[in-house]
Amino acid sequence: MGGTGVVAAAPGIRPPVSGVVDLSGPTGFGGVNALPAARKLRAPALFVAGRDDREYAAATRTLYRAAGSKDKKLVIAPTSWHGVDLVSRPDVKKAILAFIARVG
Repeated sequence: MGGTGVVAAAPGIRPPVSGVVDLSGPTGFGGVNALPAARKLRAPALFVAGRDDREYAAATRTLYRAAGSKDKKLVIAPTSWHGVDLVSRPDVKKAILAFIARVG
């Protein structure tokens, strides 16, 4: 849900956010559809999912492809971990910290 929320909210936040990190966000959750907002996204964005987290990995790829940001990156980690658990992986943590250092 968190990834869905940040993608859905980011284009409308003022002043604009410096960047967006989506961890395993589904395209929709609880009546929130992140796809239309992803198309409006202009902030740098990092999309992360576990390869074996099935529908969430697919949703993360979909949001990545839909994102209107020219500065975007997709990280698919070789795991079934989901959401914030992904940050425990050194490769994912490194990607997130590098992203934050660059856009923050």
